[in-house]
Amino acid sequence: MSLLRLPFAAGALLALCAGTEKFAPPAPAAPPVPPTTTASAPRPVLRFNAAGEFKIVQLTDSHLKFRKGKTGGAQTLAAHAKILDAEKPDLVVYTGDNVTNRPPQPAWDALLAVPSQRKIPFAVVLGNHDDEGGWSRAKIFEYTTDRSRFPWNLSERGPANIKGEGNFLLPVLPSKTAAGSAPTAGSTAGSTAAAGKPAALLYFLDSGAYGRTAAGKQQGYDSIAPEQIRWYQERSAAFTAGNAGKPLPALMFFHIPLQEYSLMVDTKNRRNFVPQRPVIGLRTEAECPGWLNTGMFAALYRAGDVFGVFCGHDHDNDYISVLEGIALAYGRFSGHAENVYNHIGSGARVIVL
Repeated sequence: MSLLRLPFAAGALLALCAGTEKFAPPAPAAPPVPPTTTASAPRPVLRFNAAGEFKIVQLTDSHLKFRKGKTGGAQTLAAHAKILDAEKPDLVVYTGDNVTNRPPQPAWDALLAVPSQRKIPFAVVLGNHDDEGGWSRAKIFEYTTDRSRFPWNLSERGPANIKGEGNFLLPVLPSKTAAGSAPTAGSTAGSTAAAGKPAALLYFLDSGAYGRTAAGKQQGYDSIAPEQIRWYQERSAAFTAGNAGKPLPALMFFHIPLQEYSLMVDTKNRRNFVPQRPVIGLRTEAECPGWLNTGMFAALYRAGDVFGVFCGHDHDNDYISVLEGIALAYGRFSGHAENVYNHIGSGARVIVL
């Protein structure tokens, strides 16, 4: 599995890898549920290691489903376990279309048991299919963010006054050896007042499911809403102001790609004036972005903090390219072709800050 390092703004380094993993033999038919704990257990704090690195494994479009006489679900879990054991990440990020099982609870238990049993913190955003198995988006987050079930889940439902479930941010603190990084009492990973001053930020957004016109007619896939963009802008501006006017390096994760993904490769018909960008990785299907461009990319460009955006949704793409200093990347499909379409193999993206 090859590793690529690309220099970005603010002196940060982003290492990216989207590789394939051969599926291991099927896991037991009834995977154990995550260990339970009390709600008062300390919440994991994300922090750069002593070498100044922070590793994320992105798993996307697992479409976890258990079907009688089929092994795709068990093989998906076995592959996830193999990846996490090999990479030993500091954080696992699930970028949508995670579970399509009916009923959903056994699959969510099994999916999140993999990082939970290894005591690896994880974060979840939803895709357009996650709420089609019998649970609403609100029910999914109500269940999975219950820390008595999933103490290693750092996801948050987010503000009630903006669209979606799972709009939140996580600060990544400097290594313990860094000056001025001593923790303070009562700090948590999800709090903007977490121990010490953040060295980086991770934003998570709910990109929704299916778009609707003003008349209520379904129109393609959903888009990030203006109030979600404002929520990001307000927090970005606050962190920049608290950092002497210098934006903190940040990444962003959601499911449905932005329309700007297609700008980088849309050169055949010259529908735009964006020069062709080198695309690293596989692009074997056309992008399926949200139907309406609501200005998310423009907001990122103006804020100057997010230098990498990571999505899923299109199972046969795993590429990365850079547009105006912002890396736009897909994760590698992390499910099994028995449950949903895929022609490029299964694996994960590894991101190292």
